[in-house]
Amino acid sequence: MMHKLIFISAILLLGGCSSESLPPMGGNGESVPLSISGLHLEGSVQPAGESSDESSAEFSDEPAGEPVDEPSTRVTAGAVTTDGALVRVFRLGTNGYKAQYNVKCTYKGAESQWQLAEVIGIDKRNGAIAGVYDPNGVGAFLDSNTSFQSSANLTAQAFDETKLWYVDNSHTAVTNAAPAVAFKMTPAYSRMVLQVERDANYKGDCKITEVTLLSGGKFYNNLPMDIAAGTLQGSSTAYNVTSNPLLKNDAGFVTIAGGTKNIDLLLPPQSIQSGGLVLSLKIDGEVLSVTIPYASLPKLAMGSQYNVPLKIMGPATLTISSSVTEQAWSATSNMGTITDTGGI
Repeated sequence: MMHKLIFISAILLLGGCSSESLPPMGGNGESVPLSISGLHLEGSVQPAGESSDESSAEFSDEPAGEPVDEPSTRVTAGAVTTDGALVRVFRLGTNGYKAQYNVKCTYKGAESQWQLAEVIGIDKRNGAIAGVYDPNGVGAFLDSNTSFQSSANLTAQAFDETKLWYVDNSHTAVTNAAPAVAFKMTPAYSRMVLQVERDANYKGDCKITEVTLLSGGKFYNNLPMDIAAGTLQGSSTAYNVTSNPLLKNDAGFVTIAGGTKNIDLLLPPQSIQSGGLVLSLKIDGEVLSVTIPYASLPKLAMGSQYNVPLKIMGPATLTISSSVTEQAWSATSNMGTITDTGGI
């Protein structure tokens, strides 16, 4: 009888160790694979000289310039369903998760779905998932040596569609109850459009050869952005700062014969000091400056476009003709050719 009781007890003990009744792994519930259900680009991105459906007249009193060649990697708003399109997926090291960076996810046209190169597990804890889309291959995140990299450099420069890459870091509560993520990507850069009007009384060629931006005596113009937070990375002393011209071309990159022309810039997102943003233009050899008040422009946010209406008066005076406005990215106007200083 004693042997039967021992046998029955052993069977009951083994039955209690089945997978169905094991305690949740680490108390965090079942880990299921993350899936990417879609990739959508927000806003509209168009190269200089090309108008949108709304027309660039909103930004310029002059007709659009000559058409430009359309890049083979042309980026437009809407769902991305190009076969072979690649998004890099990051599970951030929050809420006890181990960070998992730079996992490739490729769109398979034949299956009409996104496929991750490796499994990213999600359990009942809120998981933070970020994505980076680099359609132009500018190297925001390289294939090698990026296992623990969660930042990429942004450089202040003239607007160039082929230098853009995109981020979505808004998915901070992904769980095993809903493990699918649909990315809505916004440009990693902030964009500033200087809408420069020449007053009828201004005497001179109105040739602009330099643009300088300063906030608190500095401007961060070449530094990494933490994709998790969408902010600049590192201490203020480690940032690359300069008071030199942001853009320079002695031959003149914009000459305003009359009306308004745009100067279109890509800038690293950053906060503006309480004293405002000092904007300087070198016009016909003379530097003219104006301060954009902090109340009008407290920061340069990732994925936002800031329209700054300026007027060159006569005698030589630079003024802000109306309020700075913030909007989603849209078409650019007929900006001339510009040359980066290279050292920024």
